[in-house]
Amino acid sequence: MEDRYADGKDIRRNPDGSLIFTIQENESFTEISKRLYEAGIIESSIEFEIMIKKEKLENAIKPGQYTIGFDDDPKTIIQKITQ
Repeated sequence: MEDRYADGKDIRRNPDGSLIFTIQENESFTEISKRLYEAGIIESSIEFEIMIKKEKLENAIKPGQYTIGFDDDPKTIIQKITQ
């Protein structure tokens, strides 16, 4: 089975199986949510966006590379990308 993250630019797999997710400068939280959903990392982009809006974190997302583990839920991912 081919690993769709093996040679990815914005999403790559670490040797331990976790993913490196890259957020670009000026990327909106809706674009990030859509990419996370399309990659199968989150189950619902709408739920993810609601969680961000509820905490008023729309503008708190920082560009960079983030490690996302198997057991990271949406709340954990939001904490990682906004700290």
